[in-house]
Amino acid sequence: VALSLQGTGGTPVVEEGAKKVKIASHVADLDAFLRGLSDGDHDDNTLGLELGYDPQIALIGHSFGGLTIMKWLEQYYGEENNNNNK
Repeated sequence: VALSLQGTGGTPVVEEGAKKVKIASHVADLDAFLRGLSDGDHDDNTLGLELGYDPQIALIGHSFGGLTIMKWLEQYYGEENNNNNK
């Protein structure tokens, strides 16, 4: 699955009137997308891919996409691992 970040590659920007999208918005979009892939506790916004509760996913990004992945790892992946180690 290839994710097209808002405001890139012809994808519209969600915020009306915005000319640039902050990296934090892309990170939040990536997190919402990834959470939608699993069958864990979620609402009706899932993609219906039924990958299981803890799917194994490879994240690959080039340039700005790579930065988005690194920021997501800092914010969400590190947070979950820190909570599991307590």
